[in-house]
Amino acid sequence: MSIVKFSEVAHRAYTREDRFNTEKIYYVGGEHIDSCELYVTKKGVIKGSTIGPMFYCGFTAGQILFVTRNPHLKKCSIADFDGICSEKTFVIETKDESILTQEYLAIIMQSDDFWNYCEENKSGGVNYFLNWSTLADYEFELPPIKQQLEIAQKVMSAYRLKQSYKKLLDATREMVKSQFIEMFKEKGYPLRMLKSFADVSTGGTPSKANLEYWNGDKPWVSAEDMKNKYVYDTCEKVTEAGYATCKIIPVDTLMYVCRGSIGVMAINKIECATNQSICRAKCHDNVCNVEFLYHALMYQKDNIKKMGTGTSFKSLNQTSFSELKTLNPQLHSRSATYKRNGLLIRKTAIKSSRPFQCAYYPLTP
Repeated sequence: MSIVKFSEVAHRAYTREDRFNTEKIYYVGGEHIDSCELYVTKKGVIKGSTIGPMFYCGFTAGQILFVTRNPHLKKCSIADFDGICSEKTFVIETKDESILTQEYLAIIMQSDDFWNYCEENKSGGVNYFLNWSTLADYEFELPPIKQQLEIAQKVMSAYRLKQSYKKLLDATREMVKSQFIEMFKEKGYPLRMLKSFADVSTGGTPSKANLEYWNGDKPWVSAEDMKNKYVYDTCEKVTEAGYATCKIIPVDTLMYVCRGSIGVMAINKIECATNQSICRAKCHDNVCNVEFLYHALMYQKDNIKKMGTGTSFKSLNQTSFSELKTLNPQLHSRSATYKRNGLLIRKTAIKSSRPFQCAYYPLTP
């Protein structure tokens, strides 16, 4: 295997587009690219949007979009459609498919080695970024083309399997939601304020300006980590010193995003800290079960989102969250109802909050 520099085998594609006069339909911002996700899963429509003048870089299906701001978020994905993006998002492609395949390039850019390099060589203070000259100097092992194809085939098969599981999980959540409504709606159970049966708090962010607070081994949760029902690990971690500045929550606390993506929920399976956009509810013992609370709030998700205030970002403050009224029948009533309906909401979590993510490379063919 030969060692190559990034700039020797890949380059930054540059096609300028006028957002007011382009045939392309979609745009991609940083919010559309999920951390450690192989493909871009979301997009916005250019027409009628409020995107700024920095959105002038065109891209085509198959090219890689690498978000250079805050590289610790690990946002780098393949686009399977044409569109435009900001100049702060690099459009990357291989120089020669016979030397480095585009899919294998994407796998390289999802490797731990690549992200560690980005983290160690980022520039800036509060808002970190990676410039092209730094990315160009990244070195990696380049296997023969046959081996690249074999590795890519395995990774893409794993990715498709992951997507199938996601669809199955989404369908299961809808089924559970409908069963929940059937089990508890119009049963005469009282509505109680969340703060009456749970301890409610919000998180905080250690100062980004203090380097002694970051890149440690203590989990710090943001919305990026809450893509699944259970959180076992986090994209960002803080040091002991940073952790000491945070309000720590115990295992089995409900975490609820109250700013921007209102309604995103997860249950932590590790002791952790969270950012200030997340409200946390720790159920009182023998009064409420966190699994029940999760589904009760899921059932009310649409109504809760409407309660958000603000212009650019809708938000729900801690007081409003703590005063949410939700179903809370006695524990014995809930258990009996579960049995009568033949539905047990089990803790069948996948053992990683980021399946198949950030672990694409290396693979042995």
